[in-house]
Amino acid sequence: MGIDKVVLEAIILSHKHLPRENRHSVMSLARQQIHIHPKIMHYLFQKHGINAPLHECGEYFEALFKNMGYTVTDSIDNSAYENATIIHNLNLPLMFQGNQYNYVLDGGTIEHIFNCPQVCENIINMMDVGGIYCSVTVN
Repeated sequence: MGIDKVVLEAIILSHKHLPRENRHSVMSLARQQIHIHPKIMHYLFQKHGINAPLHECGEYFEALFKNMGYTVTDSIDNSAYENATIIHNLNLPLMFQGNQYNYVLDGGTIEHIFNCPQVCENIINMMDVGGIYCSVTVN
């Protein structure tokens, strides 16, 4: 799992559909690590007309989304291994108040969760009305 060229392009394309005033909170299913060279990131942002400072893109998704204008960058995972902000098994109902994230990113997590109806309900409950859910899942 992580942000590679395909996932970044999906983020860029879906990000454009969220009004600028609604770009303040993002939830990542698992803490997504960046697996793309900064020069390629810069190229993709230029290609799609997004002006974001990429001088400090970091190892994980948080700095990337902060450079895109988001102030809250949370992640949820079943394990504390990669220091997610929320530790929770998505096979189970959420234990926190939902409807708070404008953007939910799934860069390769949902296919590892067995209780499909519950994880979909959790994603819906995490999202703010009018939010974007971006999922890039392997075939």
